[in-house]
Amino acid sequence: MKRSPKTVIRAMPDLATHIHCAQQTSIYLVDIRPLIKRDRDKAQQLLVQQMVVRALLCYLLGDDVALAHEANGRPYLASHPDLSLSISHCPTAVAVALASNTTTIGIDIESKSGKAAKLLKRYASEQEQARMKEDNTSPIELWSAKETVYKLSGGEIKGFGEKIIYQGREGETILMSSMPEGQIPQLHHVRVVPLPDGDTVLTFATYPSTSDHSPSIHHVDQSLLSIQGI
Repeated sequence: MKRSPKTVIRAMPDLATHIHCAQQTSIYLVDIRPLIKRDRDKAQQLLVQQMVVRALLCYLLGDDVALAHEANGRPYLASHPDLSLSISHCPTAVAVALASNTTTIGIDIESKSGKAAKLLKRYASEQEQARMKEDNTSPIELWSAKETVYKLSGGEIKGFGEKIIYQGREGETILMSSMPEGQIPQLHHVRVVPLPDGDTVLTFATYPSTSDHSPSIHHVDQSLLSIQGI
């Protein structure tokens, strides 16, 4: 995949911390509810989320971080070619996953609401809905799992609802199959992590896919980040 550096965001470092170890697979979470004011519109909330992402990357990597995007929208660190990156944010939290470039990781974070349930028929077949009911899998978990697989593919799966299919559940692991264009079907083990606030769900998966999920999850207090303009 040819990378296009036309979209580059830089976070200016205030802390030379180097928190993240390049050989580890880790997910970092920031509760952004203290930063989201009720009178902010969606565009302003998105700006806050993006600022927290930049500040978090700078805090973790401890230098001038260049965040860019491939043509398909997948983010990558132009300043750290040895790292694989996935980013997600919602009204309550920001999540950043980092791994070595030999591992692809996809993450999604969602605030619980009724939207996923209302739209369920648009992204889940009747067969999938029947399996969900048997497995006690919620619409928000399915939506987030599909988002994770889509990100894991780098946007190469066309047809979010039809090409990413719910196959079942084993505890906190959701089994999803995908059919990328021009490739054989793949099976993904998507881990579901309910967050302590009770209002947010995190899902993640890695490639090569495995049922043995080992990423460490870290909660980073927003007070540790250098965020300007909020």
